[in-house]
Amino acid sequence: MAVYSLSGTVLSVVYDTDGVSLQYAYDINGIEIFSGESPFVPTILAYDTNWLITQAWLDNAQTQRDAVKAIYQASDDAIPFFIQTDGHGRYNEGNKGCHNLAEPVMRYIPNIMLGDYASYYNDGADPTNHARTKQGITNYLPVMGNHEFMRSNTDDPIADMTIMVPSFTTSASILGSQTYGYYKILDDTYNVKWLIGQPHVPDASATKGFTTGFTNDQWEWFIDELEADDGYDVIVLNHEPFAGTFYNHSDGTTVTYTGQNGKVNLSPILAARKAKTAGTFTDVNGATHTYDFTGCNSDLLCVFHGHIHKILTMDKTEHGYPSYVGTAMTNNGDCCYGIIDREDGKMHIYPFSKTTLGTPIVLDL
Repeated sequence: MAVYSLSGTVLSVVYDTDGVSLQYAYDINGIEIFSGESPFVPTILAYDTNWLITQAWLDNAQTQRDAVKAIYQASDDAIPFFIQTDGHGRYNEGNKGCHNLAEPVMRYIPNIMLGDYASYYNDGADPTNHARTKQGITNYLPVMGNHEFMRSNTDDPIADMTIMVPSFTTSASILGSQTYGYYKILDDTYNVKWLIGQPHVPDASATKGFTTGFTNDQWEWFIDELEADDGYDVIVLNHEPFAGTFYNHSDGTTVTYTGQNGKVNLSPILAARKAKTAGTFTDVNGATHTYDFTGCNSDLLCVFHGHIHKILTMDKTEHGYPSYVGTAMTNNGDCCYGIIDREDGKMHIYPFSKTTLGTPIVLDL
């Protein structure tokens, strides 16, 4: 068991191993102040200034992480995960918190950032700042959001995606496009393929410096990867939600999204992949795409989004597959731990912030 405490600028970690307590302390720069011995000690990363990571955040995060851990230990086939999204200048603060809460049983947790890491492109999303703030975060899965491309009135638009893309990928990434930065990761630990969409196209003539929409090549890349009978189950990440009717967990209402007026609407193709059918799909630009998923032996597990700043879910009975939309890190440090349990066919999500423990959410896979 590990106990985490935050006092001023010092993060302390106390491990209780066979009744012997071992303490480790780190300053704001991640420098070890005091140490002992332990079977597993995470590399502690420093947080940014004006922390949303408080002692209460650490306590709530550990409570929700331990709920996931209990399912993980009881299952023979489960994928734990952590999600931060829409930090808008908070950088990777929640992702660092997840990294710092690593422990022996679940030391490998896919650590997802679902986009809008920055407020504007030159306010943190440029390659130098992102490369700096993501440094050291293990198992990191970043997604580019619209704010990674958005310019303020004084910013120049992004001119060279070949500089931007490497900052938002990792050594495990297999690029679908060096120009636009959509990519996949083959995760052999959990036998899953992560497909990460990137529908933002730099455009100096656009008011905000970019337009939104999948290119024809990206539509085809998604279909090729979904058709591939490579033995991996599939999870899809994209900042903006695809089209569908979602349940709003803040007020109990439903809300319908159009996938940016069809420009990023993979929903019909994903529903077909979940059902393992064949057919054609005509995108918003009038191009027809043919798909055949009848030979697939693996499963489409779920889809994750950010962008909306609310917790939304879509049950697979609505549009054929389950989907989760995370709320914004700017809302008191809102993040979540979760686990996809292939053994019982459920996805369990445990939201939290520095002020609350959210109600657990369960979706059928």
